[in-house]
Amino acid sequence: MKIKPEVKFFIIRFFLAGLVYASFMASFNYYEGDPFSIWRFVFNAIFFGGFMGVAGLYERRKKLKK
Repeated sequence: MKIKPEVKFFIIRFFLAGLVYASFMASFNYYEGDPFSIWRFVFNAIFFGGFMGVAGLYERRKKLKK
């Protein structure tokens, strides 16, 4: 089974962007004095990662049409 390049691009961008953003937000919250929350970390990773994955696909498709 081969993965389409678009799906592979989405998955990679989803994980990288989501984990970087969630890590940054967790460290910021910890610095502010809030305890670490795994649920907040997961929500940030999924929400922001999904948004960046979809935005990346849109951008890539737009470039390929040119």
